Amino acid sequence: MSGVEAASGGAAGPAAREGGDAGGLGDFQSTMSNLVNSADAQVSAFITDHTGTNNSLEMSAGESLQLQRLMADESIVANASTGGVKDMADSIKAAARNI
Repeated sequence: MSGVEAASGGAAGPAAREGGDAGGLGDFQSTMSNLVNSADAQVSAFITDHTGTNNSLEMSAGESLQLQRLMADESIVANASTGGVKDMADSIKAAARNI
């Protein structure tokens, strides 16, 4: 993997945040947004580093595989983010119906 990581929330963890928020939808969205931005930045940096003077990508076969891996990581993070938010929203709706 390319090492797409979010910034650490600190040793206290989500339960110790102000207001007693134990890590809700907002925290999830923020974390996933950071992951997506990190993945995007890695792909952009790679492309910038391998763009030649004639505005074409110049890379070896190994570097091409590295770019494919970075783009796959980017896609996985984006899909996980979208799916996670949808799952949380569905769970909230189901809980509201049960009240």
